[in-house]
Amino acid sequence: MKLKQLNALGTFKNGLNFSKETAQGKGCKILGVGDFGNNVYVSTKDLEEISDEYVKEDDLIHDNDIIFVRSNGNKALVGRVLLAKNIQENICFSGFCIRFRPDSSIVDPEFLFYMLKSAYCKKQYTPSQQTNITNLSQDRLGAVFVPLLENPDVENEYVKILSLIDRRIEMNQMVTSELETMVKTIYDYWFVQFDFPDENGKPYNASGGKMVWNDVLKSDVPIGWKVRPLSDLMNVYTDGVNPQNMGDQLVEHYSIPAYDENRYPAFEKGSSIESGKYRVYTDAILVSKLNPQFKRIWDPICVTQEPICSTEFLVCRPTDKGLRTYLFSVLNSDGYYGFMVKNATSSTGSRKRIKPDVALTYQLCVPERKIIGQFTQQVSPMIDKMKSLIIQNQELKELRDWLLPMLMNGQATIGYC
Repeated sequence: MKLKQLNALGTFKNGLNFSKETAQGKGCKILGVGDFGNNVYVSTKDLEEISDEYVKEDDLIHDNDIIFVRSNGNKALVGRVLLAKNIQENICFSGFCIRFRPDSSIVDPEFLFYMLKSAYCKKQYTPSQQTNITNLSQDRLGAVFVPLLENPDVENEYVKILSLIDRRIEMNQMVTSELETMVKTIYDYWFVQFDFPDENGKPYNASGGKMVWNDVLKSDVPIGWKVRPLSDLMNVYTDGVNPQNMGDQLVEHYSIPAYDENRYPAFEKGSSIESGKYRVYTDAILVSKLNPQFKRIWDPICVTQEPICSTEFLVCRPTDKGLRTYLFSVLNSDGYYGFMVKNATSSTGSRKRIKPDVALTYQLCVPERKIIGQFTQQVSPMIDKMKSLIIQNQELKELRDWLLPMLMNGQATIGYC
């Protein structure tokens, strides 16, 4: 094994700095900090675009480029890393990122990527609570020592094993995304278009089911359904918790950064969590009240006795547990999302928040309990499957991150049957 500094293995470049107002347009997709998410590889899905007149050839991402989060308002996000694979269109990267382009004649780019994600390397460049570093620089990254193997063929074998795990994670993410789409589609079909199954199993509205005009919603609704405020279906709880009182107890912590990273809670010592939090309940649904244009809705796993969450979340609990699946879909709907964005306020013009009492004023057409029961029976297994895949992906990530150092120090070997 040999140690090489990163600046000897390739070249760095900072991302584009531009004004969104002036650079708006079509032409080139752009990778920003918010697009790192759960992914291991750069994904072109849902990336914003800017006018290609602002983009030069050297601003583009190529296959095998490694992208770091350079700067962000939250220290925990700095140092997040992605690998570019199968890039088939023009993608540039924002000024909050740094691109590293490995020299493939010196090092296998994918092996280097895995090493940079290892605990040994990450502790050299990511900020800690004990430092004042809030951003990365090319100099700091370039000084990182990376362990490399003498035999490139062995590096390649390690990459094959680790990439198999990442492909499974990627596949799980795709299945989760498809399930999310299916749940949302069923909700829209049943409760927006009102084509839930009638007594004959046919779509109610399309089959001529009786509708009546509602003055509140300014639309026709199924006869017998009631228009009610969301406050009739749920309450928002603000039971405070001081994590400092938990000492070295490992705390299940639902935070905005943890959601953005992989929708999985962080498990941290209570003494390391500096600010007050809210208590999370097993029947709760968490909805971010901060900057609601970035929709964050969380179905917590609650694997410990005292989970907590950031006070930037609304801790929503149904008034009746039988409403939970339906309520989750309401909170995840386009109608509620638009309501949250429209009613968020800010005193500074930057960070917007929705007030809890305002969030409960949303008006919706509530179906009969029989219809809610049928919807729950159909959709609940999908939501449970989504949760199980998120948990499985976390376990796979932990396996991947454990396996690499074990291979490197010889405590694990690759065997073939």
